Amino acid sequence: MMKKTILILPAIILAFGIMSCERNKSMNASSDIAESEVLGLTLAEASAEDVHSVSMEPPGTFRMFGIMGGGMGPRMHHLSGCADVTESGEEYPREIIIDFGEGCEDWRGNIKTGKIIIEISDDMKNEGATRKVTYENYTVRGNEISGSRTIVNKGKNEDGNWIIESQSEMSINRVEEGIVINRTSNATREWLTGFETAEKMDDSFKITGFGSISQDGSSTYSRKILVPLFVDRSCRYILSGQVELTNAEGSMLIDYGDGTCDNTATVTKDGVTEEIDLTRCKFRGRSKFNRQ
Repeated sequence: MMKKTILILPAIILAFGIMSCERNKSMNASSDIAESEVLGLTLAEASAEDVHSVSMEPPGTFRMFGIMGGGMGPRMHHLSGCADVTESGEEYPREIIIDFGEGCEDWRGNIKTGKIIIEISDDMKNEGATRKVTYENYTVRGNEISGSRTIVNKGKNEDGNWIIESQSEMSINRVEEGIVINRTSNATREWLTGFETAEKMDDSFKITGFGSISQDGSSTYSRKILVPLFVDRSCRYILSGQVELTNAEGSMLIDYGDGTCDNTATVTKDGVTEEIDLTRCKFRGRSKFNRQ
């Protein structure tokens, strides 16, 4: 009996160790995907505000400032003076290129490189107008971004607010972590203020929608906005709203808060809630449910 017990105990310990490793592997994957979703949304907004700002200027604006020189045009849009904005002409369809060169710091402190290319079918204040956004050697904070986004003006709703729909596919190479994120989004923005101006600080809107996210060929999570995300660009961070991430192994909830302008969101999984820093897009300290 003693020999049998001695033989069984190592097997039990080994089995427990394997189960523990598998559980921790799953937990670490959950932590990574939560950070990747927050980073993906942050980077998408970092480019979206630039795109909207320059797109709302009348045709010929950047050709005019190009002749005058001094980088006055980009600074009007809260782009750093080191960014160069050019356009194809004064008629639609038109193309606008934002060129951040080899390194340009925006008004939020993000270092950007490369180009954002915007193709606009018509004045974006006209219902049915579209713009397509692509990226060329584009990075934000050292994260390499590729893919495209298509935006369509669907007109005004019964409250008189502009409704803008978008579809996007984005690949993000988190160079420091060696992780590649693939993220899709089908989103609707209800603009509350600032849609018709190039000024960024008067922009506010609510985002609803769904999509998916995966990284390095791992399990794909569905993304669903349960509570509309509220963005007011006078604040650097998303003010409120909830996003649910779900796969076959379960779900987690990312909550951006109650409307206070701060750099904190929470992630809840299996009844455990942890804080995530929106500046770094990282968990604060050691996550109880993912870093054990």
